[in-house]
Amino acid sequence: MSRIGATIDMALPLFVIAYDVGRSAVRRRVAARLESEMIRVQYSLFEGHLSARRAQQLFRAVSAMADIGDRVRLYRLAGIGGAVCQYGDITSGNDEGFWFL
Repeated sequence: MSRIGATIDMALPLFVIAYDVGRSAVRRRVAARLESEMIRVQYSLFEGHLSARRAQQLFRAVSAMADIGDRVRLYRLAGIGGAVCQYGDITSGNDEGFWFL
């Protein structure tokens, strides 16, 4: 569990999960599930040092809660010089034509 004040295993990769969920009840369930293992850094953005397997399990769990039209994305952030891996609904941007990273 990655909580403020807790020991964080920096050897594990950093994952970010972001979501855009329409219904309040679903949003609350998604947030509660993510808060159990990650740190909330913005309203619908969580980060945590997790194994790749655990990050994908968590991503699948919260994605299953989402309704059609909702978006849940998982990003794996690599160290200096590394790549950003994306999982989920990968598009060329959002309706406004810009990216959030």
